[in-house]
Amino acid sequence: MSTPALTGLQQLLADKSRVVVLDGGFATELEKDPRVDLSASSLWSGSLLLDQNQHLQDVVVNAHTNYFLAGADVATTVSYQASVDGFKREGVTALEDVEKLFAKSIDLGAQARDAAWNELQQSKRIKPLVGASIGCYGAALADGSEYRGDYGKTKNELVAWHKHRFAFFTSYAPADFLICETIPCLVEVEAFVDLLNEFPTAHAIVAVACHNG
Repeated sequence: MSTPALTGLQQLLADKSRVVVLDGGFATELEKDPRVDLSASSLWSGSLLLDQNQHLQDVVVNAHTNYFLAGADVATTVSYQASVDGFKREGVTALEDVEKLFAKSIDLGAQARDAAWNELQQSKRIKPLVGASIGCYGAALADGSEYRGDYGKTKNELVAWHKHRFAFFTSYAPADFLICETIPCLVEVEAFVDLLNEFPTAHAIVAVACHNG
């Protein structure tokens, strides 16, 4: 069954001669604002989703908007380090509240996309999309293992750990698709394959981080 999200992806990918442009580094853009210090939390960019940082969420919207206006076809949400465990460390323990923060990451991207589209739609560009960022397991640990992949976790353990966030982003309509990012080990790729099989309505990019040598 075709959906607006799938149609948007198909439009972006239909022209084989066209390069689809993702946005760029996000933390560096956010920290250009002197009010933002992402190093204070293991959530990094995801810390701006917390209620106490609501006054900084315009910085997220502005960064997304600037990337769209510069030519990006896709916004990557600030949920890369965001996870159920990560939010619990910040005192957000109720799953309902965690889901609200997941949703906020998408809503900020969609808000920026819609604002940019008001300026861009006369340019005959395809309407940009919002990709829900799902970081690897190591990204939530904040110990560098996102680059090494030495988690010591089984495939089933990784499926269980990713499942809630994966399921939420799949069902949250403003998200056009999922971006499963910087996956550093084969067992985690296999875990995402299992999740994609379990949630057949999910549309996803799975991007891996490759080792030298």
